[in-house]
Amino acid sequence: MSPARTVSLVAWMTVPLLWVGWHYGPGHEALARDHASVHLKSAQAAFASGSYEEVIASVEQALASLPESERETNLRLRVLRSQARMQSGELFEARDELPGLVQEAEKLPGATALAATARETLATAQYYTTWLMRLEGLPREEWEEEAEATRQNFRLLAEKSSSGSALQAAFQEKLESSIKLARMELTDLQGLPLPKQCNCKKPGKGKCKKPGKKPGQNKPEDSRGAGKGPPVDGGGY
Repeated sequence: MSPARTVSLVAWMTVPLLWVGWHYGPGHEALARDHASVHLKSAQAAFASGSYEEVIASVEQALASLPESERETNLRLRVLRSQARMQSGELFEARDELPGLVQEAEKLPGATALAATARETLATAQYYTTWLMRLEGLPREEWEEEAEATRQNFRLLAEKSSSGSALQAAFQEKLESSIKLARMELTDLQGLPLPKQCNCKKPGKGKCKKPGKKPGQNKPEDSRGAGKGPPVDGGGY
C-alpha cells in the first residue's frame, strides 16, 4: 500500500474517534446548552402568557441539562422560577430562596442587571409577605422587620438607578407603596382586595410565619427617609 493511501486510511479511521471525542466533550456541552436554551425560551414565553406552572416545569428541565459552567444562565433561570412561584401561590417558597439568589448574583462578574432583577424580586416577595403577616395578625415586631427589609431594598434599587430615569421612578413608587403598607391601619388593609400574589397554596390562619434567616444572609444597606407615597394598589404592583 502506498504511503498516500496509508495516510488516507488512517485519517478516515480517526474520524469516528474524533466525533466521539467531540460528542462527549465540547459537543456534549454545546448540545446541553442548546437544550437548556430551548427550555429557557419556553419558560419566558410561558411567563409572558401567565402560564406560571409551565414556567416552573420548563425551568426545571432547563436546569437539569444546563452545564455547570453556565452560571449566569443557571441563576437567571432560578430567578425566573422564583418570579413564577410568587404568581402561582408559592410566595413563601420564593421568599425563602431569593436572598441566596441575590447574593449569588452580586458575586457574579458582569451580572449587575441580573442582580438588580433578583433584588427587585426579593423586595416584591417581602412586600407581599408583609401584607400577609399583617393580615394574619402577627405581632408588629415580626412584620415590621419584613416591612423594613422591603423598604431598604426598594430604596437601594432606586438609589442605584440612573437619576431621573423611568426605572428609578418605578422603584421610588414601589418604595412609597411599601411605606404606605406599613403605615396603614389594619382595618384599612383588611378592606383592600387581596393581591393574587397573596393567594398562597397554604391559606388559613397561622400559615404565614416570620421568614427564617439563613446563615450568611445579608441585610440590605440602610437608607433613611421617603415620602408617604400613593395608596397601596389592590393588585399590588
